[in-house]
Amino acid sequence: MTDLDPTSLSAAEQYRLLSSIVVPRPIALVVTQGPAGWNAAPFSFFTMLGVAPPTLIFSAGPRDGGEKDTICNLRDLPECVVHIVPEALAARMNACAASLPREQSEVAEQGFALKPSVAVAPPRLAEFPVQLECRVAQFLDIGTRPHVAVVAEVLQVHAHDGLLGPDLCCDGDRLGAIGRISGQGHYARLTDTFQMKQPG
Repeated sequence: MTDLDPTSLSAAEQYRLLSSIVVPRPIALVVTQGPAGWNAAPFSFFTMLGVAPPTLIFSAGPRDGGEKDTICNLRDLPECVVHIVPEALAARMNACAASLPREQSEVAEQGFALKPSVAVAPPRLAEFPVQLECRVAQFLDIGTRPHVAVVAEVLQVHAHDGLLGPDLCCDGDRLGAIGRISGQGHYARLTDTFQMKQPG
């Protein structure tokens, strides 16, 4: 048995340790309004937080001693569109992780097709099977680096035809979402699942 006190580790070591333990993590490709176009960035510190209202949370570490473009953009306009990433779009999602100047648009660089949103200003990326229009409810500063968590309310849900059943459950096989399984560029497919009856 290995016993570790995480406070004895550097931030980089804590990241490598926990990001390879807390797996798999879904990936949100988040589109925001930048100073000169639309910004798109992937986040694997991401999950559903609650319902009534439907709420998501994702977080971003620092960049060059300051906040990442997505966080800066959301402080200026607290609206975004969260896209669930399928394997077919993994390479284009990964390209959006490049450190571009803030005035350069990842959306334009990747040639994504845009669709107007219903409730927010940032557009939806038509290629992605699920698109969630969101409004920021709260920013949470975590730690001393700082790491910023974004709590966002889902205002509109868009899903490609055939994904949602009559019970409103999404067909995972058709969605084909991928997840992050370490901080070193490793990913997982949702292609091997099993079901258990829930007790009580």
